[in-house]
Amino acid sequence: MGAIVNITCTSCGAKWERNIGCGMWHADLQQVAELYPENISRKIKKTAAKIEFPIFDFEYQLSSCDLCHNIESVPVLYIRDDQSKYIGACEQCGGEIELIDTIENTHCPICGKVSLQLEETGQWD
Repeated sequence: MGAIVNITCTSCGAKWERNIGCGMWHADLQQVAELYPENISRKIKKTAAKIEFPIFDFEYQLSSCDLCHNIESVPVLYIRDDQSKYIGACEQCGGEIELIDTIENTHCPICGKVSLQLEETGQWD
């Protein structure tokens, strides 16, 4: 089950609400493939077709976009069988993103200060 989180910059007051994690629907690799652009979706499906029981990890992860100064939740897929990794782009501008490991150590994309806080406010599936 995924979590709904609020991210707040205690310095400049910027706020984001994002969904992270995964739901039951994401247990099927074919369905996960549909979350990506068509060219990447085809690659994922082609890989899945070669493997009888593909082992994969999937979740929405927080990311930061330097281009549009936004915090996003992007799909991240790791297929263990061939060690391929697929990371979504920024939904707002399509730019490349940087995954956030620890929100407390991340610079706010608006003011640049290390002052982000995360609060879980709900769950989703």
